[in-house]
Amino acid sequence: MLAVRGIDFLRVAFELFDGRPLLMCRLRGAKKTVLSIGLIEGKIFAVVWTCATMRCGIITARRARDEEEKRYRRYTAKQIRNKIARGEDRTIGPR
Repeated sequence: MLAVRGIDFLRVAFELFDGRPLLMCRLRGAKKTVLSIGLIEGKIFAVVWTCATMRCGIITARRARDEEEKRYRRYTAKQIRNKIARGEDRTIGPR
């Protein structure tokens, strides 16, 4: 994937899943996939992955599409508003 899209699969997966990504589950036939959208070095990435029978695999990792990016920005804005309402730290991401 690094050669094709300039994206290091493992780096994207570990950095994305270490934070607090937006997760959306999808059913495609009998296969359940998860779309994770998160921020890495100021850029929003999307990773489509699946888990079955104790094994997980990445289907693709790429820069987020426009609509995915908008969805992620709405999600993080909502997370921050909720934290402010609860009087918590306003940061989003790993601690």
